Amino acid sequence: MRARTVFAFCLATLLAGCGPASEEATVTTSTSTTTTTAPTTTTVPTTITTAPTTTTTALTTTTRQLQGNWAGQPLVAYDDWGGIALGWWDGSDWVQVDADTTLPVTGGEDYQVALLGSEAVLEGGSPENDGCDVVFPEGLPGVQFDDGNALYTIVDDGTGGERSVSGVAVSAGWSLTPRPVMAGESHPDLEALAIGLLEERDFETNTVEIIQVVDADLDGDGAIETFLVAEDTELGNEGSGVYSILFAVSPFWDEPVIIAESVIPEDETGFPASLRVSAIADLSGDGKMEIVVDGLAWESSWVTVYEWSGTSFEDRIGAGCGV
Repeated sequence: MRARTVFAFCLATLLAGCGPASEEATVTTSTSTTTTTAPTTTTVPTTITTAPTTTTTALTTTTRQLQGNWAGQPLVAYDDWGGIALGWWDGSDWVQVDADTTLPVTGGEDYQVALLGSEAVLEGGSPENDGCDVVFPEGLPGVQFDDGNALYTIVDDGTGGERSVSGVAVSAGWSLTPRPVMAGESHPDLEALAIGLLEERDFETNTVEIIQVVDADLDGDGAIETFLVAEDTELGNEGSGVYSILFAVSPFWDEPVIIAESVIPEDETGFPASLRVSAIADLSGDGKMEIVVDGLAWESSWVTVYEWSGTSFEDRIGAGCGV
């Protein structure tokens, strides 16, 4: 049995306090196949002053490569309280699941796991309308998997303890990682960026702890985006002076871009959240990769899929469970 504290869905209340916040970024892109040097600076205390020389290449649509019983419109789901569906890409747009949604699966489909460090393939059951049936919201449709534990990994929670991180399963036959997704390393410039972002949110600190760094080229333009979580929080009752902030940097952007955050300054109180990147994967089959974010708070858990719009990271589909 996986070790996972019972947490609840809090997309509307905890991360704004609880809703994910995105900030606009000025983006320089290249549509040619020539080599472009893109120096990047930031407006926060320490700047990133160098950028790799980047060759922009044409992006081609990913085709099905793997054998399996894949759904015609691949469903994205995760296994919490019996399985909860997030939604799917219908070929032109994202479909967000709600209590009345009919899922595009019948049962017995194969699902690839999108989770950092995992390459598992699971079998999904028939659609059920009992996801998260013990707490609000009731009746979310979903599917159960033959090995739901394969969707979770256990990581250091930053306080000497452990927490689980949930990925998602998608009934898709294409490669979920058309380009490498790699664990990265922090350095003083990145820590200074995090301090600056916290200062913009009236959170004063001289030091931060970067607890997660992941590198990936989202769209195949040759530029490596770096995703970071800075966090100092303890899940539980109301608190102050705590934060968990997920942001990204790229040599093509002028400043860091916030993906999701839970920041509670010393003079405020609230229920803190903890954020992690659980996967960077191509969930729509277009060759571009989305960001899967796992969130935990007191009696709250949720998974959200974000997509780079060209200027910001947009919340596309998500689901969670709790009071």
